[in-house]
Amino acid sequence: MSAVAARIHPARGVLALTVAFGLAIPLGLSAPSSAGPTHQLLLTSTGSVEELATDVALAGGRIVQTYEIAKTVLAELPESVSAPEGSFVVPNVAMKFNSAPAATTGSDATNTFKATIGAPSTGGAGVKVAVVDTGVDPAADITVSDRVNVSGGPAGDGLGHGTFMAGLVAGDNADFGGVAPDASVVDVQVAAADGSTDLQRVLAGLQAVADKRASDPSLDVLMLALNAGSPLPLYLDPLTLALDRLWDSGVTVVVASGNDGANVLSSPATDPQLLVVGAQDERDTAVRDDDVVADFSSYGKSMGIDRPDLVAPGVSLISTSPLASDAYTANSGSVVAPGYLKGTGTSMSAAVAAGAVAALLAERPSLTPDTAKNLLVGTAYRNPALTKTNGAGAGGLDLGKALAADLGSVGTTNTPPINSPKYGPTESDAATWAAFAAGWVAGDLNAVAAAWSKLTPQTRKWAANAWGMAALVR
Repeated sequence: MSAVAARIHPARGVLALTVAFGLAIPLGLSAPSSAGPTHQLLLTSTGSVEELATDVALAGGRIVQTYEIAKTVLAELPESVSAPEGSFVVPNVAMKFNSAPAATTGSDATNTFKATIGAPSTGGAGVKVAVVDTGVDPAADITVSDRVNVSGGPAGDGLGHGTFMAGLVAGDNADFGGVAPDASVVDVQVAAADGSTDLQRVLAGLQAVADKRASDPSLDVLMLALNAGSPLPLYLDPLTLALDRLWDSGVTVVVASGNDGANVLSSPATDPQLLVVGAQDERDTAVRDDDVVADFSSYGKSMGIDRPDLVAPGVSLISTSPLASDAYTANSGSVVAPGYLKGTGTSMSAAVAAGAVAALLAERPSLTPDTAKNLLVGTAYRNPALTKTNGAGAGGLDLGKALAADLGSVGTTNTPPINSPKYGPTESDAATWAAFAAGWVAGDLNAVAAAWSKLTPQTRKWAANAWGMAALVR
């Protein structure tokens, strides 16, 4: 391989391409002094974490924390260095929970969501569900098998969101229990007491899940009801990469579609591999014919694929919340019993679906994330208002049908993972790519044009994305 070709090899990351092509984008690669002001940045690359660590060291920095599951590091660098060669900066965006303002109690304090989805009275035994959220109150009627706090603050659920989600998944209260009351929850607290969090803390939580999964195969499900306005494309976004790698390791990942309505999707609901769940309004009944998609439920297309995959109850669901939490004290009109209140949002829908996955895996432990998703999507029910056009995806979640269905009769909904080679350059273009780069470096535009015309459309698309990303992050 020529020196020019080596400098633009895809494994070294999209920014290595900018070096070879001589784009006027500062890389901040002057040899920094070990003394002086520094700053911390999230960095990732299309290469390995080991290569990334080497690049950071060569730039005079050090690794503060590694998120192997996301191929991302938190690095401390000299203030003069924006990002080492071969890496790019990941914006540490704030993340928000997908809960709408709580509903009032309405006519009664009866939960209908379990009857709507056909959930049995028991389920989930032996399955652990990671709830990556604001924490789970120790006093709640929920079996918690383990707790991890990466929020940077004290343990506990100050907001009340995480406890509410965990209750919908696996609450075992006789009146207001969850979908899989026999399952246990792994409490992964990624938010401060006021519910604030960011990508860095969520990545730390996902790394903790990956570490636990490596030694405990019963940790089979993860639910995440957060989204972020990440500027990065799916195949470079550490959040979606981490969730996809957890999926590949055998963890069925359930995420909320968002509360922003039609044609507005945010990461990770844009990921076609994950089980993405929108919200349906049951109209306070267990009758399916009157169900509609909630007006706040986000839907649209991502990479040409309709999101969400399906909908689940998400309006006026009853679950538990700590008595001193913000959610409980600020919404007295939603309280139906001490420690229990009604809440609304696609967060709730994702929790219901995560509980359904736990119940399904307890009965069918051989299911993989792909086959579990296929089964739930393939058995969803429709009515005139639950259509793909209206944002319902395949329709309403039907756990009862999924538990009884013959897996062989359910079609496939698998999609290529976002880190699939289909989203990168084509290996057969290597020689032509080297000729293109050599022509660029030499200033021979005729050679550049000739080589470009011979590249496959996929490689041209990758190159355009790489240039655009380099401009964005620099």
